[in-house]
Amino acid sequence: MTPSENNKRIAKNTLALYFRQILVMLVSLYTVRIVLETLGVEDYGIYNVIFGMVAMLGFLNGTLSTAMSRFMAYELGSGNTNRLKNIFEAARTINLIVSVIVILIGETIGLWFLLHKLVIPPDRVNIAIIIYQIAIVSFVLQLRQMPYIAAIMAHEHMNIFAKYEIINAVLKLLAVCLLPIIMYDKLLVYGILLLCISIIINICYKSYCIRNFKESKSGLCTKSEFIKPLLSYSGLDLYGNLSVVMRMQGINILLNLFFGPVLNAASGFANQMQSIVGSFANNLLTAFRPQITICYANNNKEIMSKYIRYAAKYGFLLLLAINLPLYLEMEFILSIWLTKVPNYTVDFCKITLLFVMFASFSNALVSGLHAAGKIKIPSLLNGSIYLSVIPITYFLFKMGYPPIVPFILNAIFVIFGATSNLIALRYHVNEFSIKYFLKTVVMPCITITIVSSVIPILSVYFMSSGFLRLFIITLASLIIIPVSTYFLGAEREVKDFILRKISILMKCKN
Repeated sequence: MTPSENNKRIAKNTLALYFRQILVMLVSLYTVRIVLETLGVEDYGIYNVIFGMVAMLGFLNGTLSTAMSRFMAYELGSGNTNRLKNIFEAARTINLIVSVIVILIGETIGLWFLLHKLVIPPDRVNIAIIIYQIAIVSFVLQLRQMPYIAAIMAHEHMNIFAKYEIINAVLKLLAVCLLPIIMYDKLLVYGILLLCISIIINICYKSYCIRNFKESKSGLCTKSEFIKPLLSYSGLDLYGNLSVVMRMQGINILLNLFFGPVLNAASGFANQMQSIVGSFANNLLTAFRPQITICYANNNKEIMSKYIRYAAKYGFLLLLAINLPLYLEMEFILSIWLTKVPNYTVDFCKITLLFVMFASFSNALVSGLHAAGKIKIPSLLNGSIYLSVIPITYFLFKMGYPPIVPFILNAIFVIFGATSNLIALRYHVNEFSIKYFLKTVVMPCITITIVSSVIPILSVYFMSSGFLRLFIITLASLIIIPVSTYFLGAEREVKDFILRKISILMKCKN
């Protein structure tokens, strides 16, 4: 496949993922509001902390997903279909074993922690136990579908992934609409409905892969030559993924222990915003990631480095267009989004937006390290940086500091993590230049951010809060950022691509 065809595929996959993300975002924004209204702040906090506690095992999910996608994409790039089949079988075998481990941990240590450590009102303990069991089953279902999602990503069938995730969002919307109708415990009903949705989505992914990918029709594999590389790679990445999940969910638990479930609701909104907004940059990276791995497998490291730079720069600028209006109008937006805004929600969400911006650089650099298979030192270093947020937060809470502290630490420490990833990628990939990355990615992003922020910030100072100001700030961001990106940050190749597309559109109109 030629570079031009690769670029077209990346563009096509990016559009499919963004279409999916916009719909999912709109549905998520609405469902969160209705869930809060229906469950109430306390029950929503209980739901958030319980599902969040189970999600602490999500480091296994992330680790396995990354390893599976990397090895499958590598074998596709090498053209070895037999090894691809064996890799998929090994992935399913490891996945089954991990699922059993998750159940054992969840039903012992996890259940003990729920009953003896979390702050839950006495009259809601029994419901909390049932919700916890539902959360474990739902998580195992997500684990079981990971090999199939990895296959879809490796084959770059992003439109299928987008379709099923849209179905997932629509089903969750229907579940929320049913909540006020069903006259029973709302928290329990919501948990059961989410479990049913997980089962449906699991069946969809599995059915599609079995119909379309030959390797997906295989069974399990016990050959160490295929299981060992996956386990070794996953093991190297395990600490880094564990630290990311522990940082997020550990903060959630500390907020519960020191401030109660109401603060978990505020944290839950911030995490929801992080997930929604961060997905826009992750979608772009998801479209680039298979080609980054394939280029490394084919020894096209110059092109690989270019794709990493593109993913980092345009991922950041895309987030800037979204985050600038959100950051400046956070209080007004939350007042529209939520009928009752819990304390600290505005501050949590604002700092979370900064965290997501900085993390977009780090994630793009990590994709290159994953493609090269050089993740041991970066995983240990980044993991230690991110995990240190938990003990520091604990001691600061003990000293009486406010609940905003861990969110500030997250935003600061992710900059350190991005710096370490930049150095590690240069060390392992000689064709990657730190100086060129700073010149063509970081500096243009800083310049465009400053130029694009002038009118929105002036609007905040000279206009009263309301829909008109929100509209002007959003419009200014959506116009100024793309224009300034074209003149101050876009490469000649990208400019030519944009001009060709504009020319085609003009011809179609004529």
